[in-house]
Amino acid sequence: MNKLKPFLLFIFCWPILVSAQSITEFYQLLSTYDNDIKIHQISKIGKQWQALDDQGQNLALFVDEKNNFIELKDKEEGGIFTLQVSLLKKRKGELLIALVKNHMDLFLHGEIHILRYQNGRFFDITDEVMPPINYQDFTEQNQSLATTAFSPELNQHLEFGFQLPKDGAPAYAKMQTDVIQNKCAQKDNSVIKYCQSLKEIAYSSIELIWNPKEGKFALGLKE
Repeated sequence: MNKLKPFLLFIFCWPILVSAQSITEFYQLLSTYDNDIKIHQISKIGKQWQALDDQGQNLALFVDEKNNFIELKDKEEGGIFTLQVSLLKKRKGELLIALVKNHMDLFLHGEIHILRYQNGRFFDITDEVMPPINYQDFTEQNQSLATTAFSPELNQHLEFGFQLPKDGAPAYAKMQTDVIQNKCAQKDNSVIKYCQSLKEIAYSSIELIWNPKEGKFALGLKE
């Protein structure tokens, strides 16, 4: 009996292998983890992927299985909600799942999650993979940012969204202020309190470079 113990231990401690390999398989698995994925299911009809809203209408959907990228857009009150899912490959073959949720109304604001799928569960490892970024990264760093430069309300809304990698392109953190800048140009009273503060913003995008050896993103060029 003693000779069987190491063998049994080997069986029960061996990690469960990830069965999913394609971006669409991971997307469908994510519905057990994320409610926004759960209510934005995709299905394949013939050779085409499609997604429906709660009224049965087709949503804007882009599925690039070759480059492991999915983007889905849904209208929401006052704007557009965008889901993106992409696979990140580490040097030794491990796959990480990147999930982005962007909301575009007056401002672009979003969130990014980097997930590891292991033993049938998703684990959020964003803090291990993503460098810290905040709105001040979009300003000129050699300028002293006065404490009064941003009103508390603007500080709350001056967020940014993300673009996940597709077709071998880099990922980006993006700040989009076109809507509010146009309103400022028209002297729209509803946004006048933001207009002066927007002059501090020098960049609209920050490149995020994936390092497969370290399994992390690093900040790249600003534009």
